[in-house]
Amino acid sequence: MTRIAWLLLCVACAHRNSEVGAPEIETGLAIMGPAGSGTVIDAIFTDRTFGFTIPVPEAWVAEPGPETGQMRVAFDHVPTGTRVEMWVFGAGSLEPRMREGCKWTFRDTGHFSVLESMGEVAVATCVPDDPEGERVYAYIFERADRVVQIEVHSPAAALVAGKSAGDDVIRGLRW
Repeated sequence: MTRIAWLLLCVACAHRNSEVGAPEIETGLAIMGPAGSGTVIDAIFTDRTFGFTIPVPEAWVAEPGPETGQMRVAFDHVPTGTRVEMWVFGAGSLEPRMREGCKWTFRDTGHFSVLESMGEVAVATCVPDDPEGERVYAYIFERADRVVQIEVHSPAAALVAGKSAGDDVIRGLRW
């Protein structure tokens, strides 16, 4: 069932239930069918394939990626317009993946408090071609013979607040 069909069904059922005086149905932060990369239950995203978890903080919305896709989950922060994306790739180097519309201008490798339990982490900053575009901050590390790239997409109007909010989400990663 497509997401649109599912949404229409939920709206129709909610409307019908309110007409006949039926109790309202409490829903979680996200309901994903079997085609998604994971689920959100009790404000925690759990990936079906890799088993990692990330809490979904207040004011954030989690969007699981496709079941077999490389983008596993995205989080959107409503107040700042910040987005956090988590990608999992096959084995490879700790180089950031190319992004259209920006250039990776800063790179470093070390141990960072945001992901202290992941060991050596590469970091990179992608500066947008458009000065009003979002800046992308990436954390790249190896886990279970895979390369993981977590990106914080911070809008120009909220660079510091967006980066800080995105890092708070990333700190919750448990693998």
